[in-house]
Amino acid sequence: MKFNFLLLLLTSLIAVTLSQQRLDTSKIQSYSNGLFWTSVGGVRLVLKGVDWRFTYYNESSVLISPSEISPPGNYVQYNGPEKQLSIVNITNTVDFPPQVLWEIRPSPLKIYPPLFYICIKFDPSMCATAVETGIVIANSVNDERQFWIFDKS
Repeated sequence: MKFNFLLLLLTSLIAVTLSQQRLDTSKIQSYSNGLFWTSVGGVRLVLKGVDWRFTYYNESSVLISPSEISPPGNYVQYNGPEKQLSIVNITNTVDFPPQVLWEIRPSPLKIYPPLFYICIKFDPSMCATAVETGIVIANSVNDERQFWIFDKS
């Protein structure tokens, strides 16, 4: 009994610690279907994804860009509710438009690997959502299709 409690406590501590680390580069995997983000044709879901770079604009805002060989200044952009996320090239790196500033929040589920929401900063109810057609849209449905795993392998 004590051993089980110790394992539960240890697992919880690991999940909390991992959820609070800053990301630099990682694949983004859907918890609901196991597919990964790619940047070909907008943000899509495929069997083998690409690495994504996370640049912290400030304490709570993150820029997400494909880290494969691509033109510098490419970022994931919010295009409105129910619309596919796209990749946009921005040359003015002083003032980023709010459509490319994201917030990464841990989900309330304390499991391993930890799950995250990826939401647009100016409207935190609009989060990246995996849909059946293999694309990633912004939506406020609040279900498991909005859970993402960061795979650093």
